[in-house]
Amino acid sequence: MVSLSVFLTLIGANLFFIPAAYSFDNISDTTHECRLWAAISDGAPANMIINHLLTLPNSLKYLAQFNNDGWAAGYYFPCHDIPIIYRGQMPAYTDPAYDSAVMQISTMEPRVAVAHIRRCSSGPCDISNPHPFVRIKNGKHWLMAHNGTNVKQVVLGLIRPDYLASNMPKYGGSDTNLWIGSELYFIYILQTLEDFSWEVKPALGHVIQSLHDQIPEISRYLNFYLTDGLTLWTYREGHTLFYRYDTTNVVHSEVASQYPSVTQEDWIEIEDAQIVTLTCDNTPLVEEIDIYFDRQSVIMGNSITNK
Repeated sequence: MVSLSVFLTLIGANLFFIPAAYSFDNISDTTHECRLWAAISDGAPANMIINHLLTLPNSLKYLAQFNNDGWAAGYYFPCHDIPIIYRGQMPAYTDPAYDSAVMQISTMEPRVAVAHIRRCSSGPCDISNPHPFVRIKNGKHWLMAHNGTNVKQVVLGLIRPDYLASNMPKYGGSDTNLWIGSELYFIYILQTLEDFSWEVKPALGHVIQSLHDQIPEISRYLNFYLTDGLTLWTYREGHTLFYRYDTTNVVHSEVASQYPSVTQEDWIEIEDAQIVTLTCDNTPLVEEIDIYFDRQSVIMGNSITNK
């Protein structure tokens, strides 16, 4: 819990974080359903977290003017596998709790830090932002956030009834019309991870290949990040997505829907159909997702034979 004195200090700091007027020329794509950000490090630098989530011209706080259906921000402790997630229903640029959450996260030197702002496209819209979704599987706390749409009915058809019955959506109750497409996307990813004995990239290749089989190319908005608290995977297809690797002082990697400064600087744009693996101490690995297609030839329970 944040002490009262610290909380009041953080609220006072909000006076300096007032969104400015936007120039659309500074933003690579204003049509995102949601926007995501994540970082991984042995201890993510506080100034990086504050700048990229609060103060820079294209920080998530400013971009929340276009994605105003709530926010979420969280982290994994450096030596702990249970994430702490703060969530809000108000737009991040008007909610003092968002600033307070970011400031709190910045003091923790987290191994993984995550954030997301939502523009609701399915499920209930009058709730705190449900991204990133959290599930405990294989002894780990998995987080996933999505930036896109057009997946709900497709992934619902790909999730096996028995798996869905054991892993029901946490949002929307029993009304399937209120289920969130992004949460179903996550459930399908987890089902496939289990089928692939937790071999992450072959599993994600199978997920994307299955979606390609059913979603026309023009309608594929599949961007996501996925983490187990030790590794961060991100995939781009549809909206813009960028990553950067910084070895100055504390080594860290980041991924974001939008680079936070006015100019791109050292952020590298991920191309459509690329998956990037980010870890605490290695250069990000960029790969074409299709090298992980057709890896599954036989599935029997949790036993898998790869081609």
